[in-house]
Amino acid sequence: MKATVAKREAWIDALPASRVQKPKKVKEQAKYFLWRAISPVHPRMRRAAEAMGLKSERFVQHEKPGRQKFLIGTLSPGKSVRELVHHLVAQGYGNHFLAWRDESQVVSLRLVESFTNQYHLRIFEDGEVRGHYEHTPESYPIKHLFAEGQIDTRDVFLAHLGNFITPAV
Repeated sequence: MKATVAKREAWIDALPASRVQKPKKVKEQAKYFLWRAISPVHPRMRRAAEAMGLKSERFVQHEKPGRQKFLIGTLSPGKSVRELVHHLVAQGYGNHFLAWRDESQVVSLRLVESFTNQYHLRIFEDGEVRGHYEHTPESYPIKHLFAEGQIDTRDVFLAHLGNFITPAV
């Protein structure tokens, strides 16, 4: 199992990183450049916070133990996580390495709409797919941390996912 996880991580690490668009407003540009400086060390900072017991459950209400709200569905039979991820990358999604990691999460992707908003999708080892629309962490870090403004955009995700997903009932 460990070899499978290591192999999975290697191809996920090779995915293009998601990038926010450079904003026009001066105040937002300051946040943009701050995040450009922080981003390379952010994964280490997140891992350190998690090691100290800070997990997403402390900030965000979870629908299922270890997983955030907004179930979209499960991977369709005959489809792989890797195929789905490459389908989403072709649509503009990128690796969202800034995000907290939910329990048994394989990959976290986001489609950045603007400097302030994004679609955030998580795919889990059991094929479950969850996602929501929210503020980007770069634009509103505190609101983002506490999931303020997260909304269910299941229909949008279903359109993006196509036949790769079996919708939840």
